[in-house]
Amino acid sequence: MLAASPRAPLASLSNRENLISLTMGNKSALNKVTAPHPPQSQLNTPLEKVTIPGTIPLQELQLIALIGEGGFGSVYSGIDNKYGEVAVKICNIGDSADVEDVAHEISVHRKLQPRGSFKEGMHVQFYYHIEQPTRSLIVMELIKGVDLEDYAALRPHGRLEESEARAIAFPFLKAIEYFHSQGVAHLDIKPTNLLIDQNGYPRLIDYGSSAIFEGSEGLVTEQGGTDNYKAPERHEATTDEEFCGPAADM
Repeated sequence: MLAASPRAPLASLSNRENLISLTMGNKSALNKVTAPHPPQSQLNTPLEKVTIPGTIPLQELQLIALIGEGGFGSVYSGIDNKYGEVAVKICNIGDSADVEDVAHEISVHRKLQPRGSFKEGMHVQFYYHIEQPTRSLIVMELIKGVDLEDYAALRPHGRLEESEARAIAFPFLKAIEYFHSQGVAHLDIKPTNLLIDQNGYPRLIDYGSSAIFEGSEGLVTEQGGTDNYKAPERHEATTDEEFCGPAADM
């Protein structure tokens, strides 16, 4: 077990300031966060503002900029009256399978935040979600920074120095350890899912492929993720065949 604080190694490294300045200096990558508001045609229906009724106090959510797209839908930066800057994942709902996928991802967030607790640096903080007839919105912490792939590309020869790699690896492993301790296997670990935030710390994102497991064996059947980064046993597994989720993450 790794017992030290996940942030401790970075504080003692002399290159921490360089790591932070490089992250903040990557203007092209940070434009993903600060880009102009996208055309309304990029949304299925107008959603500049959403009124959220419910048990929580009435809030207004305003979308600001498109920061990511994929088969799951789109991710926007936004402003929430209660939480301030947020990330909003908009999942298009076409059938019952889409509904189940969204429900599963929300379940993963809640597993990582038992009783609403938030472990700083271990996961992306989940705030709330909104259900609409044709889409679901997952509102969570906005992490400003660059992914590990872009970050490494800025380094000499396109790779990290050993001290930088150590500074990133230790808190990253602590985050993985935390996921597994909560019964969650990420199952899509890759450079583009590891963000270096504006403070120079690595943050593991995107839980759409994650699996929830019970028991010490950690057996799961989920087949999501990115083929080029899957563990060998996952390539060999057939649909519904069990494999060890935590081992596949490592």
